[in-house]
Amino acid sequence: MTVQSYRSQFVVTGNFKTHFLEGGNGDPLILVHGAAPGANAEYSWKSVFPSLAGRFRTYAIDLLGFGRSEKPKIDYTYQRLVEQISEFVEALSLKNVRIAGNSVGAYVATHFALDHPEKVKKLVAIASTVLADSLGIQYTPSNALNVLDEYDGTALAMRRILDRLVYNKDLVTEEGVQGRNAIANSPGAIEALHSLRYFMRKFREDELFRQNFDIRNRLPNLRLPLLLIWGENDEFASIDIGYKVKAVLPNAEFAVIRAAGHQCMIDQPLAVSKAMLDFLAK
Repeated sequence: MTVQSYRSQFVVTGNFKTHFLEGGNGDPLILVHGAAPGANAEYSWKSVFPSLAGRFRTYAIDLLGFGRSEKPKIDYTYQRLVEQISEFVEALSLKNVRIAGNSVGAYVATHFALDHPEKVKKLVAIASTVLADSLGIQYTPSNALNVLDEYDGTALAMRRILDRLVYNKDLVTEEGVQGRNAIANSPGAIEALHSLRYFMRKFREDELFRQNFDIRNRLPNLRLPLLLIWGENDEFASIDIGYKVKAVLPNAEFAVIRAAGHQCMIDQPLAVSKAMLDFLAK
């Protein structure tokens, strides 16, 4: 399967249009991207999509406010994104869902599984400080995260972000920078990003507010197979954070991807897709 062979689709989720990529056959697998400027399904998942779609009916969705999905003037929160996943599953009448997410998408996928365990068969969480926060894990935030707040809409600022997302900087092409920056500057995208980042800052800085999203008493008790995947060279969510997450989730499987950053599925698509398929298909 090539990039061109998956279909670009739209579906109404709740009151808004969700864009997604669809391909393959079998039980459904939903892929959820992160929330850095310009984040979208294709950029995040295109390198592993062919392998995953060879085994599952694969859906890589654009979250509201990102990619080609609608960008309504709403308050963007983690819970609203979880609701979008629920609406997507309902709209497509999906059953026996496997779901995977990266970064913020890992938290969104996890929270969906917690809210709807009857709809989910397996869960994959890839490199997420938000997941660590919601589990009450203490760590020192990486200075690399500053590039997210410093994004000013320029291609140069976008390149700084993409350079931090991967280990192999040669994978950051001019075409990729310009394409993702155009998405980040599409109508409504900046406003949506600012709304979500306002929420994210409050989540990080206000412990009382963060308790509303605390899952430390829920996730360890979730009777659902869980795979954690972490890039060994992650600049946003260090591998040490990954080990701490694993420590509080002793029943989870844990795969460390060598020579890989925060978006390890871009750095090492073969290793990531193998880890996912070995876990999801058994």
